[in-house]
Amino acid sequence: MRVREGQEATIPEQLEPCVCELPRYSKHVHIGPYRELPQKWQALKVELSARGETITMP
Repeated sequence: MRVREGQEATIPEQLEPCVCELPRYSKHVHIGPYRELPQKWQALKVELSARGETITMP
């Protein structure tokens, strides 16, 4: 199923809608091989920690 601009996605009956609000979030675009992702995640965590930020999941 693909959601396109301006269209609502059909939610299958077995799923329940979930609404969450993210007042702050971080966004990063990784350019490089997938094998480098674990090191990139670690570097991002270190950088955020140095800035006094914490990573939590909703």
